[in-house]
Amino acid sequence: MQARKPEWLAENLDNPFRNWDGRENISSTNVKKAHTQYKNTRSKILGMISDFRDNKNSEQLLIELLNEVSVFTELFNKINKRSDFIETMESEKIFEALSSIVGLVNNEIGNIVDIKLLYDKFDEVRDF
Repeated sequence: MQARKPEWLAENLDNPFRNWDGRENISSTNVKKAHTQYKNTRSKILGMISDFRDNKNSEQLLIELLNEVSVFTELFNKINKRSDFIETMESEKIFEALSSIVGLVNNEIGNIVDIKLLYDKFDEVRDF
């Protein structure tokens, strides 16, 4: 495995999937997809939090969060169907990544949304 450039480290320091890079059972394409999905989902949820602060519509926030959890989870379903690499450790890392993202909701705006509903959506959608 080669040393990473400082730009890569800065961008991926907080990305929970950074330790997937260089693992034999996970292709570089799947690592990149996981990294990208994490960043996109985190960014979208932060945007939803910002919108909520402006509009104070908790029902709409919940609908959008549930949708985003589905999108996040579906990516891993899709790449696992092609590569069949998600086992216990990978599944736990995916859940950890999702937890770090949805944890932002309560950290940023309080207990406006029942986070358990988001975890239930993850369990409902996931095939791995």
